Amino acid sequence: MPTPTYLLGVKWKGSNPEDQLPRFLKEGIWENGYDDNYVDLINSIPVGATVFAKAPTYLHDIGEAVLILRAKGIVEANHNDGATLTVTWDPKFEKYYLTESQVPGISSHRLTAEHITQPHKLAALLDGIVAEPKPKQKPKAAFARNQILYGPPGTGKTYYTTARAVALLEGITDAELASQYPAEKRAELRQKFEDYRAAGRIAFVTFHQAFTYEDFVEGIKPLPPAPEIEAAETVEEPEVENVKVPLEKAGAGNLQANSVQYVVRKGIFRQMCDLASSVVESFDAGAVQSYTFDELYTAFLEYLVDLKRTSAPVYFPTKRGRRVELKTIDKLSGQLGFQFGKGKIDEPAPTEEKDSAYGSVSKAKAQKLYESYSSVNEITSFSRDIGSLVGDSSKSLQWVVLNELIIFERKWNAQRRGNVKTSPPPFVLIIDEINRGNVANIFGELITLLEDDKRAGATEALTVTLPYSQEQFSVPQNLYLIGTMNTADRSVEALDTALRRRFSFTEMLPQPELLSPHQMISRLWWHEEFQDGGWFEEPYLSAETKLYELLGCTALAQQDQELLWQQLQNSGSTPAATHQVFKGVPMHGIDLEQLLRAINARLEQLLDHDHCIGHALLIHVQDFAGLQQAFQRNILPLLKEYFFGDWGKIGLVLGEAFITQVNKNKAAGNIGLKKFSGYSVGELSEKPVYHLVDPQSLELKDFQEIYA
Repeated sequence: MPTPTYLLGVKWKGSNPEDQLPRFLKEGIWENGYDDNYVDLINSIPVGATVFAKAPTYLHDIGEAVLILRAKGIVEANHNDGATLTVTWDPKFEKYYLTESQVPGISSHRLTAEHITQPHKLAALLDGIVAEPKPKQKPKAAFARNQILYGPPGTGKTYYTTARAVALLEGITDAELASQYPAEKRAELRQKFEDYRAAGRIAFVTFHQAFTYEDFVEGIKPLPPAPEIEAAETVEEPEVENVKVPLEKAGAGNLQANSVQYVVRKGIFRQMCDLASSVVESFDAGAVQSYTFDELYTAFLEYLVDLKRTSAPVYFPTKRGRRVELKTIDKLSGQLGFQFGKGKIDEPAPTEEKDSAYGSVSKAKAQKLYESYSSVNEITSFSRDIGSLVGDSSKSLQWVVLNELIIFERKWNAQRRGNVKTSPPPFVLIIDEINRGNVANIFGELITLLEDDKRAGATEALTVTLPYSQEQFSVPQNLYLIGTMNTADRSVEALDTALRRRFSFTEMLPQPELLSPHQMISRLWWHEEFQDGGWFEEPYLSAETKLYELLGCTALAQQDQELLWQQLQNSGSTPAATHQVFKGVPMHGIDLEQLLRAINARLEQLLDHDHCIGHALLIHVQDFAGLQQAFQRNILPLLKEYFFGDWGKIGLVLGEAFITQVNKNKAAGNIGLKKFSGYSVGELSEKPVYHLVDPQSLELKDFQEIYA
């Protein structure tokens, strides 16, 4: 007969420290962290039983759920108080891992105390697997760089962006993330999201009718009133949010105190692009073997020679977006010669630039700038940042060469990395209600740069000159956009065509199965507020009583809820799992799953697929009063909007209990219509008048009739 074997938890939620194992090992004991849970099971553990201190978790490195065995011991005494065991812990024990693929079902053991009887699990526990599982070399999940989650109101679009953003940043699929963070661990997932947001990896913005390009990309904004400035003084480049622009000299007179001054401010999109780009630059610099400037510059000259041979004439943009032409390349000295053009880089070039100035940049000056600045964005004043280093001649050309050298270095490093599949860490910008803003105006000329092959470092990479700062700008490869869109506000087809071509769309449909009675009980039991209390303690007891009355399962309170709770902890909180756990429990009350299915089926018949109702509008219902409020605050107002001017159809959706037709002879308090030329008073008097019934006056059976 096999040795009695038990798995014991060693973490006490809310305690300091939470991990009690070091204390248990030191004192030679194991203690139950609950006052009244698992008492009978712990009292039944015999002397001589083998116990393991365990920790179930999900290892991202191997992409699998595991059970970690942290310590092993033999029970020397049972105090029979349901709380304490005297244990001789094995000092030579080395922790080991049991994976779900090795021992099916092993990772489901999450209770504080469990008796293991299955032979295959006993063999794995007692024999052990010494080797720690090795990480699998699996590719990261692929995500579209621009995506929109769309669907009817209340389908959890904004709620789901939390999971999608975390999955994207960690390079795992939605299914893998759901395995790590099931519904009962939503608080942990939300905390991880907030940690990423605090680190600058995630940003959030909501579009609205007044949101503009100046808010999203960059715009001119006023500064607070400045103090009086002397006439001869030059005011240069006040810094606001790391964006610097020069102000003009005061001129003949003084700038008046409290006069309005302006600065170019970066919007949220440009801020995230700059953050992502800075990470790309540092990543590129550290991802390849070191090299000298001479090696880099030699490769740069070879690149320019090939470019001039295949693409003559070769034009580059200045900081202000003007055009300069590369004329000469001296491979021996490294000097580059340029001719200034008379137009902007994005304007058609003339057949010949007449009377244009020439200039050159030496290798020595290019090296000084390269060693001083990692990005041209660090150069905000030509006189101070370039002139002080290499002299005042051809400062604009010095900037051009540095800019092109840095761009080339990224591509060169990418080639040197060869087949090593590495990529810089991603960043995520969440755009809520993306269709409520004028997307064409908000993105402006940058809409083209969102395409994968137009982003920085891609084969067809594009840059544009921003209209206010006149700086060169491109969208980095590691910035991801996640938008949400309510289809009841505007259908997908009505969106700007350019937007639809550059975004992938994921439909978020109502999930009525999340409203089943089984799911409602599961959410109550998993609710974070009630985890530390007992079955007969407040506030849980009051919440349970109200929910059981709503669902018509009051007999459940007299059943062995502890047994069902253990089954639920083992199986998880998915709709299929909760159905299996509660399938034997009779339910005679409201069924919100069937209610939502009935409402949406009728809405699709009367309107269309986009004008349904999402499960989120009913997800927080826990009692009958909450159901009445959900209809009053959420569902009826939405149906009134859907059937604007035709409220009678609300009766076709909900039934006669929710809407009444006013007696035509008593409409408007017996006040008839006045005669007026061009209108038929008789016909208009026959028009039906409908009034909505206050949900607070309805009974439970009225709601059940919706799906009866």
